[in-house]
Amino acid sequence: MWLNGREVGEIGVDAAIAAEYKIPVVMVSGDDKTCAEAQSWIPGVVTCQTKKGTGPQSADLVPVEESRRLITQKTKEALAKRNEIRPIKIDHPATIRWDYLPKGSLRTHNPFVQTG
Repeated sequence: MWLNGREVGEIGVDAAIAAEYKIPVVMVSGDDKTCAEAQSWIPGVVTCQTKKGTGPQSADLVPVEESRRLITQKTKEALAKRNEIRPIKIDHPATIRWDYLPKGSLRTHNPFVQTG
């Protein structure tokens, strides 16, 4: 997907929706790609990486007890910063482009394959 010409995933879209209601996203938890997207879209956001994506349907996970500890720690950190983090700014009128790919297409399995 692209939001106003900038590539975006679900984190950026959700942050944009929250921004419409003047709500900042202060903490995001997920895999390495989720955390990277959050940091690129939301200045100051606290991220908590609980897994590393290894493929479209696979990941190396942080053990559950460690994940719980990390999520608790990062949530406390985010709440302490909540007044410093602003909702993201989206220019209006906003445009979104969504390219649909058939299940099993090369692009869903190989991040180096570009669609046009």
